[in-house]
Amino acid sequence: MSFSLRKKISVFFVVIALVSSLAVTAITIYNTNRLFADYVGLRLEIKQEQWQGLLTSYYLENGTWEGVEKILSPVSGMRSGGMGPGVGRRFHGRGLQGMGRWGDTVVLADSSYRVIAATHSFSPGSIIPPELRKRGEKLQVEGKNIGYLFINPSEQNGLSELERQYTASVLRTSLGVGALIALIAALIGAFFGRRLTKPLQKLTAATKRIAQGDRRSRVTVRGDNEIGELALSFNVMAESLEKADKARRNLVADVAHELRNPLAIMRGQLESILEGRIEAKPEVILSLNDEVLRLSRMVGDLQELSLAEAGQLKLTREQFFMKELFEKYREILTPQLEEKEIKFCIAEDGGVPQVNADRNRIQQVILNLLANALRHVPHGGTIRVTISEKNGQVTTKVFNSGSKIAEEEIPYLFERFYKGDKSRTRKQSGTGLGLAIAKGFVEAHGGTIGVKNGEDGVSFYFTLPIFKN
Repeated sequence: MSFSLRKKISVFFVVIALVSSLAVTAITIYNTNRLFADYVGLRLEIKQEQWQGLLTSYYLENGTWEGVEKILSPVSGMRSGGMGPGVGRRFHGRGLQGMGRWGDTVVLADSSYRVIAATHSFSPGSIIPPELRKRGEKLQVEGKNIGYLFINPSEQNGLSELERQYTASVLRTSLGVGALIALIAALIGAFFGRRLTKPLQKLTAATKRIAQGDRRSRVTVRGDNEIGELALSFNVMAESLEKADKARRNLVADVAHELRNPLAIMRGQLESILEGRIEAKPEVILSLNDEVLRLSRMVGDLQELSLAEAGQLKLTREQFFMKELFEKYREILTPQLEEKEIKFCIAEDGGVPQVNADRNRIQQVILNLLANALRHVPHGGTIRVTISEKNGQVTTKVFNSGSKIAEEEIPYLFERFYKGDKSRTRKQSGTGLGLAIAKGFVEAHGGTIGVKNGEDGVSFYFTLPIFKN
């Protein structure tokens, strides 16, 4: 049988209340018994001192125990002054009023433990049992043992009965208060349980809606406690799922669009060859081969991009200088640079260390960035590469003097198939995967990539970790 969180919280509150009440009751009863025991012990010590003083004074004045029974029996007579001639006047009013009122047994025995006089329970002439002798207080006069004093409270005295009554009263009161507190705790637990579980129930319902395909499901965030943080995290997760789902649908649509046109061209040409409307000349076959190569390249790019985004891209790291790669591509791109009369320059801070990266992947990043710069730099413009080192990373900037990028387009530049300029033809803009691949490769190395508009152009930049021995 399983309990809901709300019931568990209520039971928890009740258990805590009951345990606390029982603990308070136990501590109260323990302290009460201890205080009563201390009080009884203190009274016994006071009575012993008073009786010792009284009996010792009596012996000093009379030189014998004769007539001492008038002091010990009856005690009520002592309080009323009926102790016999001379005794009442001398010993009445010395702080003994009330002695024996709780039923104490006061016994006077000689040095041989023979009872001389007693308030009750012991007869004169009887012998104190050996097991009780150690409880006696020795009476001495000038170093001489004149007898023993025994004060033996009865187990059924009034003080013990009062103690039991008080203890029982405390127990009953504590149990009653404990039951009341448990009831209040149950109500408080039910209230807080409902208040705590209600947001969780909303989260559960929203989670089920997302599982059923409603990616727009959100929950209201209230408070800055842990549940509020959980709700906020849930909303962030739901938003990410919505974006991922949208990106997936867009990817499928973009891939279908990119594949549809070349496949349609290839199909049309092949059908024309089969129907005899055109001849299978070398230039026709070469055109078909170009389309096949382009499709193969796009599929390969998509595969590598997917591996990079999944963190499964295999990297063969080695040490090299970034400037070497740009020098290489400057030679390769010289014909295109001369055709558009583009000024290409490389600037490097002194002492820039080697990077630790996959050379082939970084070459692809550089080629994609330079190809992007060549497409957008005007005739007679400038492409400038700057390489520097900061905070254990090598930063590379590729600047082109082309027109600025609209600020609203910058967040989407590194997405798959994104083409900001809708007027450009597919042949001019490529597949729209170059910047996405560059971003995936750089992030696979633990670096970052971005773009900034400047006063006279646009700068793409990326960072790579330096090589450390």
